[in-house]
Amino acid sequence: MNHRRTLRAFFGWTASAALILCAGAVCFAQKPARVSPKSSAGKTILLPTQMVAGTKATLAVLDSQGRVAPGVVVEFIGGARVTTDSTGRAVFMAPAPGVLLAHLAGQTGNVPAVVLPAAEGGPAALRVTSYPRVISLSDRFEVSGNGFQGDAGANRVTLGGKAALVVAASTIALVVIPAPGLDAGPAQFTVESEGRASGPLPVTLVALELSASKERLAAKESGVLTVRVRGSSEQLIVEVRNLSPDLVALASCAVQQLTTSGGEDNTAQVKMRGVRPGDFSIRARLVPQPPAAETDR
Repeated sequence: MNHRRTLRAFFGWTASAALILCAGAVCFAQKPARVSPKSSAGKTILLPTQMVAGTKATLAVLDSQGRVAPGVVVEFIGGARVTTDSTGRAVFMAPAPGVLLAHLAGQTGNVPAVVLPAAEGGPAALRVTSYPRVISLSDRFEVSGNGFQGDAGANRVTLGGKAALVVAASTIALVVIPAPGLDAGPAQFTVESEGRASGPLPVTLVALELSASKERLAAKESGVLTVRVRGSSEQLIVEVRNLSPDLVALASCAVQQLTTSGGEDNTAQVKMRGVRPGDFSIRARLVPQPPAAETDR
């Protein structure tokens, strides 16, 4: 019998025990992930891509299920360190101009951020200068501009009529996670800080849905994975990543980018082949498009 299952993922929302939530992704799986809260395995550091020397900035840490992770130690190259608070964030002062490198304590693998000289920090007036015109409901996105607060909690972003979570921030960049329960389709977002506002700005919200032609694949058995985009008829690029290469193989390679068909049924497909029987997991995420520029506000 041909079984078919469609799964959707939002941060903080679980359809069933078969769903894995990933930081910035939708996952298809038949088995839940089990990660100890004390382990740093699978955790992700979020930094604004740019910050200004001598000003406040905020980083965040997400666990393997996309939830903020309190009590995690993050170290910077040079010896400084911070620990995330109960919100999973940590405020720090941006160092001298250059490249800031951060990593989880006891681990290698650095997350970079560019530190600009104070003279390049831009005007103090609140203004959004660039933002993604298509936003995945299950992924973080970054907004660039001026006049933001380096303390992430001091900024308010409204997306689709709901307050989004600002997880990381600097005075010139915000990293934002959409609120759960938003509808896919045309929407607007606004950034507010210290009584000032920029927006509303137009965006399109999309949801990624994954479905597999078969729940399990026997060795050498063929199947098809379908990625469906809801909320946009535009051709979009999605990244598909095989998290279980010992159980299933994707055509071509384990990580690949697919262009959706566009139109009312906006989909992309990739062929699969079973390696050995077992519960497999595949992740898909929207590849960010060139940002829209806001010059009028």
